[in-house]
Amino acid sequence: MMEINTQPLVLSRDAAGEFLLPAEMLAARFNWPTQTLRDHMRRGLVSSRVERGVGEDDGRWRLSVRCGN
Repeated sequence: MMEINTQPLVLSRDAAGEFLLPAEMLAARFNWPTQTLRDHMRRGLVSSRVERGVGEDDGRWRLSVRCGN
């Protein structure tokens, strides 16, 4: 069974406010070589979703990344 790292990530943002997530960092979270992640991205197998926290979570964000099905 693969252990998934659940430590929070600290991400930077670009001038437009978009989150920047280095491919190397994301690949490491999935225990993949960076090239595997890039191949999945090219094939359209990587999707992401950003959610803004409300209430108690105001000022926090959730970034979910799915790879494959």
